[in-house]
Amino acid sequence: MADKGIVEGKARLRVRRASPTSWTRAKTALFLATLGETCNVVRAAKAAGVSTNYAYRRRQADAGFRAGWAAAVAEG
Repeated sequence: MADKGIVEGKARLRVRRASPTSWTRAKTALFLATLGETCNVVRAAKAAGVSTNYAYRRRQADAGFRAGWAAAVAEG
């Protein structure tokens, strides 16, 4: 099941679902697991079905993801 969040609108609450191209917890876990096995960002991104460019941007912006990335590379 896709991650979803509640978004408050002007008059009502709406459910926002993740698009197929967005990062989910499952995609993040698969990306980091593959990165730990291969130490290859391109392969990890392909395995998770996400953009390599966005992986680098997310690493820069998200401290938790950056820590997971560092741990995966250290493990590999």
